[in-house]
Amino acid sequence: QKEQQKEQQKEQQKEREKYFADMGIVHFNRKQQVHLMNLDEDPSMSNSLFYPLQEGNNKVGSATTMNIRLEGGSIEIEHAIIVVSKNQENVTIESLGDDCEVYINGKPIAPHSPTTLNNRDRVVLGTNHFFKFVHPGQSTGQDVHVDYEVALREMAEQIAAEQTHALIHDQRVVHENEKKALKDQINELHQSKSDQEAQLAQLDQHHREREAALKEEFEDQLAEEMKRQQRVKPKTIVKTVYKTQKREIKFRGLLMVTVVAAKHLPKVDLLGSADPYVTLTLYNEDSLVKVRQKTDVKKNTLTPNFNNACFVFSVNNLDRLELTVKDWNRFLSDRFLGKITLNIDKIPKRQ
Repeated sequence: QKEQQKEQQKEQQKEREKYFADMGIVHFNRKQQVHLMNLDEDPSMSNSLFYPLQEGNNKVGSATTMNIRLEGGSIEIEHAIIVVSKNQENVTIESLGDDCEVYINGKPIAPHSPTTLNNRDRVVLGTNHFFKFVHPGQSTGQDVHVDYEVALREMAEQIAAEQTHALIHDQRVVHENEKKALKDQINELHQSKSDQEAQLAQLDQHHREREAALKEEFEDQLAEEMKRQQRVKPKTIVKTVYKTQKREIKFRGLLMVTVVAAKHLPKVDLLGSADPYVTLTLYNEDSLVKVRQKTDVKKNTLTPNFNNACFVFSVNNLDRLELTVKDWNRFLSDRFLGKITLNIDKIPKRQ
């Protein structure tokens, strides 16, 4: 019975040795031969597995034919190759493809670009296989402590740096696109400026002619009213004339309004933002709507830029213009955010 137990133990030992040999873990002289040493989250498991590197090519991957076989979703069939020169004078590692992640001291190496390994370098293959490279013939110059935490911190710092760089790049692209859009808009404004000036001149002439016609009509009506009032009491005549003069149209013209931006808008949706737009409504002296126009909706912002949206109105001194900021809503009524009212007769006129 004891003999059978010994035979079983020998068989188990052979199976373990074969398993580790298939993984690339064999007995060797660690004081003379370059090798990889595992780093583990559990300190008691770190520095417990040794992968000797033979002179020449040492292939790393998930295939059973690899010199060093690793498992896991982040390891490719042929992942990397480690080349040891004669007498171990130089050791390089090379990633074998775009999906074959290899990191040296936290920094990724480019595919098919052999990179020299130095004693105590931290090597990460895939995303969860951490190693320390050991070269007995090299000196680090100082006793650098290397463990799993050091390798993990290097990876985290590198990832943070890459994310920061990507964010800066994205912001730069957005800035350049906005800058280009603004330049295009300015060019469009310059190109249409002459057409707008001609159109404004034509509208101004039309309104001058219309104003003269209305003035003549008003004077005729006033003359008729005066004749009629001659047959009533003087007190009534004075009162009627006063009301007519109070509502007299003194001027007509064109009002050009440019909507630039809005600031300090209240947060109205669940995400702490809004979808603002501006409605421009022109009222006459009887508070009836003459014209209503509006800007485009700006999504998810409390500081919308309306890109200098331009609107033109035909006005007189009795009109008033109301600018209302609202929050657009797909399913409910649009929310009121603020407004301002301008009396046309208070706006400076340009000849």
